[in-house]
Amino acid sequence: MFAGKEMEQLIDSIESLRQGVQACRQLSALNTVQKAMLSCCVVGMRLELKHISKHITDACNGNYNNCNQPPSCFLSAIKSKEELDVMECSLSNKDHMRCMIEWINRTQKLRKKENRLNGLFYMLLDRSFLLNCSWLGQKYKGVSKIHFGKYTNLISLLHNSSGMNGTEVEKFIKC
Repeated sequence: MFAGKEMEQLIDSIESLRQGVQACRQLSALNTVQKAMLSCCVVGMRLELKHISKHITDACNGNYNNCNQPPSCFLSAIKSKEELDVMECSLSNKDHMRCMIEWINRTQKLRKKENRLNGLFYMLLDRSFLLNCSWLGQKYKGVSKIHFGKYTNLISLLHNSSGMNGTEVEKFIKC
């Protein structure tokens, strides 16, 4: 019926299909929040891949002018919860965190810790978006706020880039 090579190909195809079905079952078991976070991470990875590809192309062409820029997903202030989730997910990668801290340290000229944190905070986060956030995410006048306190990687970035301790950063954010 089937020759040895054809049988191996058929077995490989069946195994690939089985793995695909298993992956689909795992994805369908994710809850809505996990799916949203996964989606945000995928968007962040796509942005990062574009950024890396551009730097590789620039380097291959001898153009090193853009090497001091942050990853493309950090080039504008965050204006939505989705962008905040992407940044949080990206900062969970130690290399991304290190690169962001290095970039901030090169570009931020403010030396006084409080001024540095203030400048950093408003460089990363859009002021109008911040109206939708609170430290604990509690409702205000019946409207739920984004729970800013749970974004530990972003808070760590602020802490490590400003020179202020975690308590001082938390106090600043709560004000």
